[in-house]
Amino acid sequence: GAMIEIIHKQSGVRSGRAGLNAFARRGAAEALAHLDLLEAGLTLMFCSVEEIHRLNREFLGEDHPTDVLSFPTEEQPYLGDLAVCLPYVARAAHAADRALDRETALMIVHGLLHLVGHDHDTAPRKKAMWKEQDTILARCASLALADNLDIRSME
Repeated sequence: GAMIEIIHKQSGVRSGRAGLNAFARRGAAEALAHLDLLEAGLTLMFCSVEEIHRLNREFLGEDHPTDVLSFPTEEQPYLGDLAVCLPYVARAAHAADRALDRETALMIVHGLLHLVGHDHDTAPRKKAMWKEQDTILARCASLALADNLDIRSME
């Protein structure tokens, strides 16, 4: 089956890490199943605001934090690495009045689609990516984050 490694690097998750990891693994697995990539591998790193800011600056030349970054590889079946900043995602979800579990699932699916070559740089490509995203998120509809999840707020 799929090899989905999850790591935390000052992720800001104070409690509920096991439940979060299970949620993330299931979400990624649903995406891979939909994409017929059942043997694929990826690493998902939950990291701090500082770390995602550093990665964004170093690799993309964007000097600000963000929600998710994708680092594809050419080493099939290994797809690459995702970095997700939960404090940033939680703040964005709250500001937009969206549920944290839906927002987190969206980030994982969005990042994973970038790993397999999707992009939203043109209107047709964006339309195709959003369609895939919606289909996969529908498969993840029953996934929920546990109530004990506690994420450090963004300063």
